[in-house]
Amino acid sequence: MSSRRLPPCREAFTLVEVLVVVVILSVFLGGAYTLFFGGQRVAGKAAWLQYTATDLRQAELVITKAIQTTSYPSTLLPSKMVDAGGTMTTPGPRSAAFYVRLPLGFGRKTAAEVISAPNGILMAMARCSPEKQGFGAEDRVGSLTWMLFRMVPCPEKAGQGTLIYEERPTTYRTTPPDYAANLTSDPLTAPVGLRMELVRNLEFVTISGVASHTPNQITITLTAVYPKDPQVIREGTSAAVPNVGVGTP
Repeated sequence: MSSRRLPPCREAFTLVEVLVVVVILSVFLGGAYTLFFGGQRVAGKAAWLQYTATDLRQAELVITKAIQTTSYPSTLLPSKMVDAGGTMTTPGPRSAAFYVRLPLGFGRKTAAEVISAPNGILMAMARCSPEKQGFGAEDRVGSLTWMLFRMVPCPEKAGQGTLIYEERPTTYRTTPPDYAANLTSDPLTAPVGLRMELVRNLEFVTISGVASHTPNQITITLTAVYPKDPQVIREGTSAAVPNVGVGTP
């Protein structure tokens, strides 16, 4: 009579062994998670610093150029030129309308303050080419381009703003006897011809200078803050002397 041999008994993992493996895997995965997301945070911060520095440099150039190219409307006549600004010491009757206009004045302003200002305007200034009258076929209308720096809410974080640059071109034709000296213009009536987003994540803007008909240097400092770490800050500063006066409320 033959006997049938039973298969050898298979050993199973004990509960303790399973728990040890689970703990080891948890530690490993936790370390991997920390390394991965920590690396992502570092990479995100580095990328923000890089593109913000680039944006601030561009904003500095745009602001400086805008200030340096300011001018009053004027009328060229065969025997004289009538300038809306009057003279360097004596303002024209409407020259203040074409100053570098600072609706919030000088000092440090939060992005929220600028955004809540009328139309979010931080600065407004005009660049003009003169009209010509009395030259026959060479007569031409004058050109006036309003250059506006405005702040709009930044979608990434409440309380931060995005600085926008707009150019709003228009033309003008004046009549005697005052010609351009009596011209007025509203910067918001002309259509937008150019719009640029300059800098995101701004929390502060600081403007210093002197309100005067005589041109004086204006200094603008933009302060951007990394949305995920308030200790990470980048600043950019522009300084230029306009060709017109500077006006505050």
